[in-house]
Amino acid sequence: MNDTQKQQEIEKYVKTHDIKSVIVFSPKKFEMTLPDLGDVPIRQIEYKEVIMYRTFYPLLEEIGKNHLLVVNEFLRTDDRSNLTYNCLRHYLDQCRHQIVFEYFPFINDTKDFMILLDFDTKSKRKGFGFDKEFLKGEDILCQNQHLNLNIDMVNLPAGAAEEYEKKKNGLFESIGNRDPDVIPRELHVFTGKWKKDEIRPELQYVARNARYKLPNVTTYPNVKPGQEYVLLDWQHRRLRMNDFLKHTGQHHITYVSTGLSIDNYYVKEFQAWLERLEEFYAEAGIYQ
Repeated sequence: MNDTQKQQEIEKYVKTHDIKSVIVFSPKKFEMTLPDLGDVPIRQIEYKEVIMYRTFYPLLEEIGKNHLLVVNEFLRTDDRSNLTYNCLRHYLDQCRHQIVFEYFPFINDTKDFMILLDFDTKSKRKGFGFDKEFLKGEDILCQNQHLNLNIDMVNLPAGAAEEYEKKKNGLFESIGNRDPDVIPRELHVFTGKWKKDEIRPELQYVARNARYKLPNVTTYPNVKPGQEYVLLDWQHRRLRMNDFLKHTGQHHITYVSTGLSIDNYYVKEFQAWLERLEEFYAEAGIYQ
């Protein structure tokens, strides 16, 4: 949901329940605009603050049965035993009112959804992997984010494929003790040299870094909400890619591809993620 929809859900809940105070937990980059709830106080606590002693113990003393805790875009790691999640669950255990907002139902695959389900059910299925049967009887609303991918192919110059293979072989030979993920990241950036001529002045583009030095090419940390971008590079980490889609709100994705193996790898990874997302929406829709 967007900010306005989230505000409306909080307002509706407060009006229909005996709520004395509202606390919203959000990561800094997705902090929401808080609604005016009249006499009911509402405040927001940042993700990194959740584990701090200065916050943890006072909150445990404060939170009671008439608090509403709002968990907003809190799925930041797929580690279900993450310390921040554990602290948040302590807060949730002390109240009987909670709302969990999350733009996508998982980071990478359906097992991540169990983290959200833990937040909303006091971890009653702790230790269990995902099963679509767990969607039965729970108050879950899926506002599906249907995404589509279009590939804009580059016309490679003569010798480009050979140059790419030479670069790839050199990276493998020099990897040593470095993180092997360096290879796909460097190869991906390397292929950008053949994408520059495809950049059109009337469109906005996003890349991993500022190497293009063009006014209509920005980097992922600097994208603007509501702006649609053509992708020159993929984000290597799935969470960062999800953050980009969440932040911009775009559903139509065009990717500039050389057709070389590294581009094909990222495209196939994203397509597989899209398939998992659509499968989840289909399963969740049965039980709504």
